Parts: sequence; C-alpha cells; structure tokens
Amino acid sequence: MRGIAILFLLLLLPANVRAQTPTAREVGNGFRTLRGPELKQLLQQLDLPPEIVDGYSSSGGFQWFYLNSRPGTSLNVLALPCSSILGAPILLVERVDDRWHLRDQEGMDCHYDDSASVQLTNLTSSRQYDLLLHHDCQGRGTGYVEQHTRLLRIVGTRFKQVLDRADIIHAFPPGREGTFEESTFLPTSPDTLEQTRESTTYDRNDQPRMSTIVITRRSFHWDGQHFVVSPWQRLR
Repeated sequence: MRGIAILFLLLLLPANVRAQTPTAREVGNGFRTLRGPELKQLLQQLDLPPEIVDGYSSSGGFQWFYLNSRPGTSLNVLALPCSSILGAPILLVERVDDRWHLRDQEGMDCHYDDSASVQLTNLTSSRQYDLLLHHDCQGRGTGYVEQHTRLLRIVGTRFKQVLDRADIIHAFPPGREGTFEESTFLPTSPDTLEQTRESTTYDRNDQPRMSTIVITRRSFHWDGQHFVVSPWQRLR
C-alpha cells in the first residue's frame, strides 16, 4: 500500500517536475535528435513561454550557445529559427538548483527574406560573450525594406543592446529609380567590429547602374563603455 501511495503522489506532479532536469549538454544533444512530444517536453523544461513551446515542438535548426558554467549552474542562449508568427526568438536561460529558468528574452523580425541570424562573439569583453544579430527587419512597406545588425551584451542574466546599425536598405518605388545598400559586419579583433557597405543605384527597369557602385568601410571600437565609430573610408 505504501508503494502505491508514493506512485500516486508522483503522478500528481507536473511532467516537467517528474522528469529529470537535463544538463546543458543533454539539452544540446536533445535539440539535434528529438522531435514531437519529446522535444516539446524538453522545451517545457527550459521554462519557455507556451507559445514558443507549441510553435517549435516539431521544428529543427536550433542554435544552443554555451556561455558559462559553474558547479550546479549553467547559462545558455537558445536562438530559434524564423517562424511566420513569432519571428526568431532569442532566449537566455539558466540552470540553477537543478531547474532551468528563463532569465531574458529578445528576438528578430524575419520579414523580407528570413535571413535573420545570430552570431556568438567576444567584442565587449574577453571574459563574456556577446550576441551579434544580423538582418533584423526594422522597417518595411511598399517599395522599402530595412534590416539592422544589433549587438547584445550579456550582463549577468540580462541582454543589453549596445549597437544598432542598418545592414540592408532597399528603396525601390515602383516605376522610379531605386537605391540598394548592403553592409556586412565582421569582428576583426576582440574589441573591433568592421562594417563594409556597398551602395548601388537601380534604374526604372530594376537594373543596377554599375557606374554608381560605391564601397565604403568603417569600424566600431569598444572603449569599455560604448562603441567609438571611425570615419567612412571609400574603397571604390
């Protein structure tokens, strides 16, 4: 009778409490192999919002970043792929006292081409990681698209944005000349981010005017508090 009583009490516990809390490495392995109900249970164990659990329980393409760990704790970032409703969520989770906790949440708008992506880097400190977000849509409309590159510091258990610059600007009014600007942002040293921008004018038939191509470059240097921007240098 005593055994039956214990079993009954265990069945009363929520599934995510009864299940053993996975380690950060087990979570990473699970994202590569699990689908359906098992993946849904894993997402629930990470303390994620229900709309994310339901929206991604049959998906793949997750990015699972290891930030730091101490005995009994682990801090990780889960970057999810673009979805039609939720965009591309970015979640900061921490494993403490044998349970996962959602500490902070960010995300990207995937409009235009679903090219939003996340890169782990060390730009503001050699002792902590930053997240470099590429192609986050910030503006759109008829004949206009604007995407941004953003840099998020991870301060304690919170995201803090310290850089926001346009990386794509398409302005192409119907029947008129348009402009196209595309930038790449590349970390070139532990404290420097380099931006290379190509600008082009398009004619009314949506064909590039090759003679108008201009390539420029500048850098963003982290001085310990913020980024210092260099003047543009023309390369072409």
